[in-house]
Amino acid sequence: MKRLIIIFLTLLFTSVASYAEDTFEVEYIFERQELPKGSKCLDRYENVKEAKYVLVPIELEKGTYEAEIKRIDSNLYELKFGYDDVIYIETNYCYKYTSYGDKAILIVNDRYSYKKAKVVFM
Repeated sequence: MKRLIIIFLTLLFTSVASYAEDTFEVEYIFERQELPKGSKCLDRYENVKEAKYVLVPIELEKGTYEAEIKRIDSNLYELKFGYDDVIYIETNYCYKYTSYGDKAILIVNDRYSYKKAKVVFM
């Protein structure tokens, strides 16, 4: 019996640790908007670049959303909820790489929370 309790506690703490390891805070949630052909933008060093899309901050309803996730850049991920439902999230200190078809859960708090949302990689 004692051994069974020890095994149970070990499994419990291991699963909690792995959950924490794959959970990251979300700083911003964006939607992608297409720009008119020929649009330009300036990067942080004021270099001119051609621009096709712009990411605009949005607010999502409080809730839990399951999606496919793809890493776009450092701390920037694309979440796909269906064929056309796509949003982008900016994380803080998340260096997780993804493969085709990886899943994640986006947990959105209410807009007045200190922590806007978090993403859990599955």
